[in-house]
Amino acid sequence: MAFAKSKRHAIASVLALSLVAISLSAAHPRIAPLRVTAAFSRDSSAQPWSAFIHSTDGKTLYKLFFYEERDVRGTLLGVDLVLDDGRYSRSNLNLLSPKGNWHGLEPYDFVASDFLHGIDKSGFGRHRTIKLEGKGIVVRIDVLDVKVSPAPRGDIQIDSVMLSVSADNLNP
Repeated sequence: MAFAKSKRHAIASVLALSLVAISLSAAHPRIAPLRVTAAFSRDSSAQPWSAFIHSTDGKTLYKLFFYEERDVRGTLLGVDLVLDDGRYSRSNLNLLSPKGNWHGLEPYDFVASDFLHGIDKSGFGRHRTIKLEGKGIVVRIDVLDVKVSPAPRGDIQIDSVMLSVSADNLNP
């Protein structure tokens, strides 16, 4: 009798763990790995770069694009790499942003003043990794090239940014 009860308990435990695993995998669909070169320049900002991340079954899940950061005079201070929910039209939420209350420079920010002394001496350096635990993906950003120049009123402006961006499943 005790053996039968123990066996039922073991089977129930296995089933419960299986259901948890299924629900976790359904919580964030697997993505088809992506590797792209992302380029931005002040001269081509009228034709903005973007790329889509798809699920392994081909559904569009996310959109990557650049968002311009300008001051009140219109000086292009930098650009942000944005990961947005690709199923909706611009949700105004960057999924690369940390959760909770935060401020300051983030690894997806490419601000002209941060690159005054070169890529390797910038706040986050050449190689940046952002893990999105809640989405089950990791985004890796390699800064390939950045050009900055003096702005008309003494600020520093961003002229161009070239990145290698990859997105993959957090647990391949």
